[in-house]
This record gives sequence, C-alpha cells and structure tokens, in this order.
Amino acid sequence: MDCKKYFGFFDEEHPEPYVIKSGTLPIIISAPHTYRHFREGRVKEAERGAGVIAMALGDMKSTHWMVKAREDGDDPNYSADSPYKKALAAYMTENGVRYLIDLHELAPSRPTDVNPLINGGKNIKGNEDLYGEIKNVFINGGFTVTEDFPYAGKTDNRVTAYVNRKTGLFSLQLELNSRLLYPGGEHCRLDDMLKAFGNIVGAIMRHDMKKDG
Repeated sequence: MDCKKYFGFFDEEHPEPYVIKSGTLPIIISAPHTYRHFREGRVKEAERGAGVIAMALGDMKSTHWMVKAREDGDDPNYSADSPYKKALAAYMTENGVRYLIDLHELAPSRPTDVNPLINGGKNIKGNEDLYGEIKNVFINGGFTVTEDFPYAGKTDNRVTAYVNRKTGLFSLQLELNSRLLYPGGEHCRLDDMLKAFGNIVGAIMRHDMKKDG
C-alpha cells in the first residue's frame, strides 16, 4: 500500500491540535504522539508511523481514527489534564464507539516487535478472550510479542487508562517497533503490519457480534 499521502499529512498545517475522522465500525485507532512533544524537559520525537496505521486503517476498514495534528504542549499519555484524551473519551461516548486501540512506537533498538501494555492482565480484565485473539493475530503474522516489556501500562494518566476509567470501554495500548513502520528502512514491514491490523479489526467485530448475539 502506498502510504505517502498519510505521511504527508504531518507535513501540512492544521488549525486544531488533533484530528478525528469518523468511520462506520465501533472501533477507533488513536495515535497521540504523532508530533514531537516534551516530557519533563526532554524532547520526545514524533511517532508518525503510528498515525499512518491509524489513517490507513480508516480508509481500509472504515474504523474511526484520531491523531495529533500539531504540537500544543499536551502530552496525552502523560499529562493529567489532556484535551486529547478528554476529546477521545467524549467522542467514543457520543458516537457509539466501543473499542479503542491506542498506538505508540518503540525505539528501533528494542528487540520485540509488539509490546501490549496489559499490566499483568489488569488492563484487559473481562476482555481476556478478545485480547488473546489480538495477540494471536500478531504472532500468526510473524511478529514477536512481549507483554508488559519494556512498558507495562501501570500509570493512571495513560490515554487508555483515562478512557477506560471514564467510559468502561475496551481500551488497549500497543507499542509497535518503529523499525517496522517506515518505508525505505531495512526492516520495514508496514504492509504486513497493516494486514495484521485489518485482521484485528475482523477479530474485534466477530467478538462484538458474539457479545451482542
């Protein structure tokens, strides 16, 4: 898939600090760190590959998506008072969105491909079966998966923690190794990653229909 237009989105000027695009499925893919931000005086580089997955999946599968569109001093996964995550929780409630996948990037030096933050199972309580299906999609796609390492998802200010606390809805943070996400890189597997996420959408919808049935 040619993802140039999605990467190009981040070179454009946007009036609002974040952009939300509606889909038809009850799933939203969030990428809150797609612009460089600051944490405790340190610069954290933009995670544009995560945003590309969110936007491309929206076109492929009609999922909703939300990405950071410019730097505004907000670090959604760290700030206690974050406009981004407040808007996300409100949007989900108002639009019948029942599942959140929040995407972040790992440094390319990390040995794993995918790091789900499940906090020893606390973050997926009551949704273990769905999480197991998501994990198996990555494994079957040839990706290495390491739960809770290097990050475990224990802090309350994370986007997923906030959304789950406010809405009670399924909210899962995934860290994806950045070496897999950027075309031209020696280890790029962006197409495979997009295929995996397409399969994850299918798994979530099967779970949703089973739950409603």
